[in-house]
Amino acid sequence: MIISCPQCATSFRADGSKIAPAGTKVRCAKCGHIWVQKPEAAAPVAPAVQKPAAKPAPKPAAAPAPEPVTAAAAPLPEPIPVRVPREEPPIVAPPEPEPPSEPEIEPETPAQRRTRELLEARALKAAQRRDVESTQKPRRKGGFFSFVGWVLFMSIVGGIAYGAVAYRAKVVAFWPKAATLYKMAGMPVNATGLDLRNISYERQFSDGVPMLELHGEILNTGKIERTVPKLRAALLDAAGKELYFWTFPSAASRLGPGEVSAFTSQLPSPPVESQQLVVTFALGG
Repeated sequence: MIISCPQCATSFRADGSKIAPAGTKVRCAKCGHIWVQKPEAAAPVAPAVQKPAAKPAPKPAAAPAPEPVTAAAAPLPEPIPVRVPREEPPIVAPPEPEPPSEPEIEPETPAQRRTRELLEARALKAAQRRDVESTQKPRRKGGFFSFVGWVLFMSIVGGIAYGAVAYRAKVVAFWPKAATLYKMAGMPVNATGLDLRNISYERQFSDGVPMLELHGEILNTGKIERTVPKLRAALLDAAGKELYFWTFPSAASRLGPGEVSAFTSQLPSPPVESQQLVVTFALGG
């Protein structure tokens, strides 16, 4: 059912089943006014069809009428709250902020201009001085350390070179192949402490076979007794290319200080194109 507030004339939709027949208190959700709402008027009832009257029954004896009982008026129910749809407030955009006003710049006086130019010139010179110092200091440090490094490097190289020359006999004793390097450098090394001398050879025939006979001596030039290694003889051509070699033992296996031992060896059918003969110690052989 539709009800209206008698105070502000606002209309609401309410459930009619909650309205009591005697009326129900209702509060306006808009203005808060309270009134008693009556139910809607009931629809008219159609008149009943009259039936033929029956015979009157005999009336009973009249009973005394009961005393009227006054019923206390029933209290009115609590008012029914009516919910009114909430109206959303209109959206209002905030006002745009005003742009800040630019401060007014006072004109620079000649004295202020000269002061500013002087300060800028001093700052520029200080920055240039710092740049120069930052680029020069690392160079000085780098140059000093580079010089020290080169001195150490040259000292190490010089020490190694001196040791290689002064102790070349020990180097060759530890690494026999180094004797070839010393010989190429013009510093032959006698690692054995023995010396070969008076080496000679001659070609002859024995039973019609060409024969090369080799002679020589071994001298102990050291101050201690030495073991005599095997000897190695090699035949070379005119260009210095090795054509053939052979090894043979000496007559003495050990020599004391200053002792000499002679040796001899023969080679049947030597290469015809051989022009040179080289005799050395067969180290490691």
